[in-house]
Amino acid sequence: MYKRYGENSVVVSDLRQVTYEVNNQPAFTRLDVTDKKAFSEYVRQEKPNTILHLSALLSATAEKFLDKAFTVNVVGAINALEIAMESKCSIYIPSTIAVFGPNVPRLNTPDDVVLQPTTVYGIAKVYMELMGNYYHKKFGLDFRSLRYPGAISSDPPGGGTTDYAVEIYFELLKNKKYECFLSKNTMLPMMYMDDLIRGTCDFLDIPTDNLSRRVYNLAAISFTPGELYRTISKYILDTSITYKPDHRQNYADSWPMSLDDSCARRDWGWRHSYDIDQMTKIMIELISKKLNP
Repeated sequence: MYKRYGENSVVVSDLRQVTYEVNNQPAFTRLDVTDKKAFSEYVRQEKPNTILHLSALLSATAEKFLDKAFTVNVVGAINALEIAMESKCSIYIPSTIAVFGPNVPRLNTPDDVVLQPTTVYGIAKVYMELMGNYYHKKFGLDFRSLRYPGAISSDPPGGGTTDYAVEIYFELLKNKKYECFLSKNTMLPMMYMDDLIRGTCDFLDIPTDNLSRRVYNLAAISFTPGELYRTISKYILDTSITYKPDHRQNYADSWPMSLDDSCARRDWGWRHSYDIDQMTKIMIELISKKLNP
């Protein structure tokens, strides 16, 4: 996103500074999104056209820290919506496949179904979606959201249920073995990070009148831990995998196995580029460089 919009067009805030893989680092401010006064002052100072509110505790981590998850995921999101409305700028807040519950069709899950999530992460994201739609309808706020599948990148995993699909690369490259916390045949929707970022930017750039809805499913590929391991094994030899499902298996079993993103493909031309084999080649190359600089 920094590369796409230019080094003078993006400012970054977080609780801790992150180094990005670009020549010139974006301007950084330490910010707690639950501090509404500081959040509001920061937005008034920077005068952005669009707020990208990415702050959240992910599924497995949120279950361990329920109070903090409520504060960050719910209060933080409401602060962002209200500040965007006051500042008359648009806002993007990502959603997730965790908004779905076990009562929906798990294959090609459509955008519009009854949402009964089983995790606090999913519950908070449903609330965010509903409030974002409310602010759009009542106040005209340009609110947008994409329901992300599991995001796969060469960065270390961040506490989500789909993070096995990142851990497995690190562990097989470092130790030649991996113990997976999901079962061998647990199918979940996934996406390589380059597709996810490009899809998000394309979505942000579409004129609001072209959108038929405010929240869209976003899909690319679906696979199981067994299928991912077989793909990696073509490029990393003499490895092994075992399966020891833990509490995260219950979360995965309540989520879709694949998503119907036909609305996104129709309204703004979304198309993914990376399949499981292309993604694996790139992941091995990037992580190998990080482990052996």
